[in-house]
Amino acid sequence: MVRTLARIHPDRVFAAESAMCMFDLEQPYDIHPEHELTIASPSRSGIHVFAKTGFIKRTLYVPNMQAMSINGVRVTSLARTLFDCARLLPFECMLPIADSAAKAGFDMASLTQFPTTRFDETNRIARLLTYTDPLSDNGGKSRARAVMIAGGYMMPYLQYPCPNPDNPAFPLRVDFIWFLPGDVTVVGEYDGMAKYGNTWTEMNTHVTKQCKRDAYLRKRGVTTIVHFSFDDVIHRELLYRKLDDAGIPRMH
Repeated sequence: MVRTLARIHPDRVFAAESAMCMFDLEQPYDIHPEHELTIASPSRSGIHVFAKTGFIKRTLYVPNMQAMSINGVRVTSLARTLFDCARLLPFECMLPIADSAAKAGFDMASLTQFPTTRFDETNRIARLLTYTDPLSDNGGKSRARAVMIAGGYMMPYLQYPCPNPDNPAFPLRVDFIWFLPGDVTVVGEYDGMAKYGNTWTEMNTHVTKQCKRDAYLRKRGVTTIVHFSFDDVIHRELLYRKLDDAGIPRMH
């Protein structure tokens, strides 16, 4: 949609999530609703709904616009796009984008160059900068962490290395790990469906490897291993129940 409209209206500058789709960063599908686009404006913000089609065109006020071109599409700069997304999108949708940008080497602190107009926007930016972590392995794990943060849970270490008995040069890395009082160690593993493959043989192979890996981690002193899926993240009460059962403390 963005590329098509860019050909029809080459002077338009796309902003926020409509600009973000042109950047090679992790981003959840649900920030891109059907039949909605956001255009940058040097003068005002607004919304226009086309009666015949129901298409929604959002206009976002972007002062001192510094547009750039990506594959023939004019968009706001990456810094400005991240800033606008950070103040408009839910935290759980924004953290995967921020983690991905930081992992690619972008300085997230540069978002503070843009003035905010409301106190809640300032808080959103500050919260994002506090929790952005380039160690996050993918968008699903970032979203899971955002849900943990929303639940007030103690923050885990990410991608923590453990010795690999089969290949010492390549340590095993667990997605999340908590070190709790009493020598209790809890590992959290995000099981995206891509891990399991598409055939029964692939799924069976993965489950066998997972059991072997879990057994080894327990031998190395891991007390509890929590496996959770994207469904647990979306229905956060399921994830919270697993974290509570594992004894992960809530800090607030």
